[in-house]
Amino acid sequence: MHRFEAARAGEAGKGFAVVAEEVRSLSEQTKGTTEEIEKVIKKAQSKVESIISIVDNGEKKSLEGKSIIDNMYKKFDAMVDEFKSIETEIKKEHQQVEEIFNLVKEAEENVDGVMAITEEFAAASEEVLSLQREQQDEIQKIKEVSERISQQSHTLFETTKSE
Repeated sequence: MHRFEAARAGEAGKGFAVVAEEVRSLSEQTKGTTEEIEKVIKKAQSKVESIISIVDNGEKKSLEGKSIIDNMYKKFDAMVDEFKSIETEIKKEHQQVEEIFNLVKEAEENVDGVMAITEEFAAASEEVLSLQREQQDEIQKIKEVSERISQQSHTLFETTKSE
């Protein structure tokens, strides 16, 4: 019986050896496939990390761009405010020039009045005293207007000087 069992064991041993060889072959194939899968996973992880880095960099650039745009808007707002301020100052100066023009016009009218009075004075010596008073009044008005012109000119000069 030993022989029979030995023979059976020999045949079974051969079958076992074939199965063991197949298991070993499958194990090597599985090891190779596992290594390939690991390479693919590492490659995918590397690409994911690269994508994350690109996205992070894009986000930083986006925030920098937003900051630049916000700063630009602030500067434009400041420019608009400055232009409004300049416009206000120009309007003030224009009003002062108009006021000076009106004072000069008034002075011209007063000068015309003085001239008329002077002509009448020469023509009518009997009204000398009366005309002399009128002339003094007109001269006083011219003096007041001249002082106002001087004050306005000084104000305009100080305004332009401070700018």
